[in-house]
Amino acid sequence: MTDNKQQTLRSKTRQSNFELLRIVSMLMIVFYHSFYHLKIGKVSASQTPFSMNLVIGYLLGSWGLVGVGCFFLLSAHFLIGRSKNFGIKKILRLILQVIFWSFIMLAISIELDVYPGGLGTFAILKGIIKAVVSPFSGTYWFITAYIFMYILYPFMNYIIDKLSDTFYRKLIIILTIIVPLYTFCRNQNLTSCDLGIAVYYYLLCGYLKRNPNNFFERHANSIFWVSSLLTVLLEIMCNLIKPLTGPGMGRLQGRNSVFAIITAISLFYIFKNLKIKPSTLINVVAKGALGVYLFHESAFWNESLWNKLLNLDAYFKNSANYILVYICSVLLIYFVATVIDLIRLNLLEKPLFSIKLPLLERLFNKFDSYIKSTRGAS
Repeated sequence: MTDNKQQTLRSKTRQSNFELLRIVSMLMIVFYHSFYHLKIGKVSASQTPFSMNLVIGYLLGSWGLVGVGCFFLLSAHFLIGRSKNFGIKKILRLILQVIFWSFIMLAISIELDVYPGGLGTFAILKGIIKAVVSPFSGTYWFITAYIFMYILYPFMNYIIDKLSDTFYRKLIIILTIIVPLYTFCRNQNLTSCDLGIAVYYYLLCGYLKRNPNNFFERHANSIFWVSSLLTVLLEIMCNLIKPLTGPGMGRLQGRNSVFAIITAISLFYIFKNLKIKPSTLINVVAKGALGVYLFHESAFWNESLWNKLLNLDAYFKNSANYILVYICSVLLIYFVATVIDLIRLNLLEKPLFSIKLPLLERLFNKFDSYIKSTRGAS
C-alpha cells in the first residue's frame, strides 16, 4: 500500500491513541486554567503562601502549555507530508465554531450577571463585535495561532522538503534557543508572536518525523517524568523564594518554556507508541475537546467561572477537600462543554456543511487549487 493510501485510510479511521492524547491534553489545559486563573483575594492562587493546596495546584495545574504543545504537535504530525488539497472548509468550520461558542458564552455570562463589560447596551454591542472577531483577535490565542499555522502549512511543507538534514538541524537548534528565550523575557500578554509558537512546533515536528526513533522517542517515558518532576519542584521553589523571583515563576511553564516543549514532545511520543484498540467512545469524546477550550477559557467568563460560580477560591483557602472539588469541577466543565459541542456538531455544523452551494464550492476549489499550485504540488 502506498504512503498516500495509508494516510487516507488513517484519516478515515481515527487513531484512538492520538484521540486519547487530545482528551488528556485538554484536561491538562483545564486543570491549568482553573489553577492559574483562580484568585485568592487579589492574588493569583499560584502566588499564595506555601500550603498543601498550593502543592496540589502545582501538581495538577502545571501542564496547560504542555497540552497546547501536544495539540500543535498532533496537528503538525498529520499535516506534514499531506498531499491532498488545502481544505478551506476546515478553516471555515473552525471559525464558525469559535464564533458560535463566543456568542453562547456572551449570552451565558450576561444571563449569570458575570459579564465583565457590564449590562449596558454599548457594552453588550462591544461584546457582540468581540464575539464576531474572536477567531482572529487573539481572544483565544491558540485558535488564532492555529488558523494562521493551518493557512501556512502547505508553504511550510514545501520548505521542509527542501531543507537538508544539516541545515534543518541548525534551524531547530537556533529556534529552540531564540523562541523560548524571547517568550521568557517578553510581556506575556502580547499576542503578536503566538504564530511563531505554532510555526516553531510545526517545524520541530517536521524535524522529529524526519528522524524516527530519535532520542526523545527512545526515552519518552524517562524524559516525561524527569521534566515533569523538575518543573513542579522548581515552581514550588520559586514560590518559597518569591520575594527574590517575583511573579514570573509561571514562565517555567509558559507558552514557549523549554520545560513545556520537552514535556510535550515526550508525552506526544508516549501516546504515539501507545497500542490501544480503536475506541468509538474515545473518538467521539475527543471531537468535543476544542469546545471544552472555547467554553472554559472565554474572556466573557473572565475569572468568574472559577471564583464566583464554582467557588474554588473558598475551597482553596479553607478546605482539605480542595483536591476533590478541583478534580470534580474540571470534569464537570469538560463533560458539559463536550455535550454542548457534540450537539452543535450534529445539529448545526453537519447540516450546514451538507448544503451544496455551487458558487461557494467553485470558490473553495479555486482557493484550494491556488494554494496547491504555489507549493509546486503535483
